[in-house]
Amino acid sequence: MSDRGSRFLGKRRLTTIAMGITGLVAVLALGGVLAFYVTTAHGSGSGGGGCVSTTGPSCTFKGNTTYATFQSVSDDGCIFTQAQVSAYDNLTRPGHNASKTVAIYLSKWDNCNGVPLSEATNFDPNTGASSFTGTIQFGSNLGSATINGTASMFDPYSGSVLYTTTVNLTITGYGPSSKYSDSQHSHSPGFIMNSHFTGTSRSAEVSGTFTDDAGNNMAALPGLYAELQYSQGGTVQIFPIK
Repeated sequence: MSDRGSRFLGKRRLTTIAMGITGLVAVLALGGVLAFYVTTAHGSGSGGGGCVSTTGPSCTFKGNTTYATFQSVSDDGCIFTQAQVSAYDNLTRPGHNASKTVAIYLSKWDNCNGVPLSEATNFDPNTGASSFTGTIQFGSNLGSATINGTASMFDPYSGSVLYTTTVNLTITGYGPSSKYSDSQHSHSPGFIMNSHFTGTSRSAEVSGTFTDDAGNNMAALPGLYAELQYSQGGTVQIFPIK
């Protein structure tokens, strides 16, 4: 596992939101013509590490992640709708810095005419900040997570606020868990970095409410996939004396 990131791809350009937490991009190619790119967050951290210390040679992180994606196609086969909600609860050291973030993305595409209809994210493209007012809670042992609140949804190109979405979701894990790990070593003149990452993931089901610009419940769409994850790791940076 590497280069796990949250990426939002529109028809015109790619908007990347750096959150200190990353995910593997899931691509859905429909009819060989339409490709939706959706954030699927597989664990915390960048590659094997997940944190870079600015106050010392090393840092560690741990945290919970969950995401749920939804998609639908209109009866006439023209309008494709895709949406995702992700939530992150992380702790990094040194500094004992706790952070909670919610990432939301919605996209509609007219495949018959080959034009985008709408695209919105709760990340302000002018500041990179996430807009979300509410609560995120994770249960123990990848059992469940809840996301409850509201968020301003921005046009990722102009930065204007398009509407406010309401998110009241319960994500419940089922089945066995899977473990994964990754180690990386980077070496360049005057710099060495070693990082390690371990994580556990579990498939999940979703229920609740997640509204679009028209007030429709996106969570009523077929769930493409949902997952709960716990991850931890660390990074050591070495600057050899010349």
